[in-house]
Amino acid sequence: MMDNDLRIRRLKQEAADPEVGMIVLDVVLGEGAHPDPASELAPVIAEIKKVKPSLEVIAIVIGTDDDPQNLNQQVNRLVESGVAVFRSVTDTVNHIAARFVNHPSSDYPPVSLDSFTQPFAAINVGVESFHASLISQGAKSVQVEWKPPAGGNEKMAAILAKMKAKK
Repeated sequence: MMDNDLRIRRLKQEAADPEVGMIVLDVVLGEGAHPDPASELAPVIAEIKKVKPSLEVIAIVIGTDDDPQNLNQQVNRLVESGVAVFRSVTDTVNHIAARFVNHPSSDYPPVSLDSFTQPFAAINVGVESFHASLISQGAKSVQVEWKPPAGGNEKMAAILAKMKAKK
């Protein structure tokens, strides 16, 4: 919410993937959030849309008229860059669902349900609630605690990688 650097890098990475046709962002306004998130996101999105006009970018903007970022300016700036902006998760999900109603079926053959007759087991990396859900349903699951190196800070991770390489 404070620093869009990693978000912008990932946005560019996903947009460059030819299989990606839709990107959904959340933009949270309010105290403690970025002072002007649209000023950083909108130019990048506009640049991406020039190269890949078929990419649909959707944003859920969470905020109020009382937030210091000026809700209307944030929404307008995103819309001007080609973003479909929604104010609620429900509206966003309904829009996305409508986009996939007539989506052509894939060329992949369906997976036979017979392949799921064996007991299910999983190795879960990350979100512990997924592991807990599997266990509660009687599945075998191993939880692996994992966090990105340096807490996801790419600059710190690069420094750590250099230090590791010097061993």
